[in-house]
Amino acid sequence: INIDLTTTTGNSNIHYTTDGSDPEITDIAYTGTINITTPTVIRARAFATDLNPRAITTQTYLIGVNHDFMIISTSADPALFFDPDFGLFSLWAEDVEIDANLEIFETDGTQVINQMVETEIQGTTSAGPDYLQKSLAYKAKSSLGDGDMSYPFFANKSLENYQSLVGRNSGQDWNMTMFRDAMVSGFVRE
Repeated sequence: INIDLTTTTGNSNIHYTTDGSDPEITDIAYTGTINITTPTVIRARAFATDLNPRAITTQTYLIGVNHDFMIISTSADPALFFDPDFGLFSLWAEDVEIDANLEIFETDGTQVINQMVETEIQGTTSAGPDYLQKSLAYKAKSSLGDGDMSYPFFANKSLENYQSLVGRNSGQDWNMTMFRDAMVSGFVRE
C-alpha cells in the first residue's frame, strides 16, 4: 500500500513513527509516498515554526490480515507499555493508566473507532506476571478528544455510546481454549 501524508498547516513538516509512539520533530521526516507491505501503524504530526505541534493522526493498516473477530489496535510509545520502571505491563499490580490511541475494526475490515483513550490493565490473577496476555480497559475521556466511544458493539444491547470497554484476554484461560470465560458468562446471563 502506498500512503501519502498531507497537512493544511502552511510551512510545516510532517514527521511520523511506525512503532506506536507519538511523533516528534526528531522522528522520520515525511518526504514522499510511504510504501508498506505488512500490517503497520503510522502516527503522523505536522510541525511548523512558531506553532505548537499539530494533533497526531493515527492509522493502522491491516495488510494481509484475515479475521472473523473485531480487531483492536492500541498505539502508544512502547515504553509506556513495557518499561520496567514505569510501563503498564511491568506495574500491572498498580493503578497505572496511559493515554493511547484506540482503533477498532469490524469483521469486514471497516474501522469503527479511532480515538485517544485512557488505558489500563484489567483483572486480578490474569493480570499477573504468569499470564503474558493481559486484558486492557479503555476509557473515553473528553480531555483526550471524545467523551465516549460511539458504536453499537453488542448486537443484543440497545446501547450505542460507551464510556469504557474491556478487551478481555479470556481470564486465566487465555492460553488454553480461550472460550471458557465467555461460555460461563453466557450461562450466567441465561
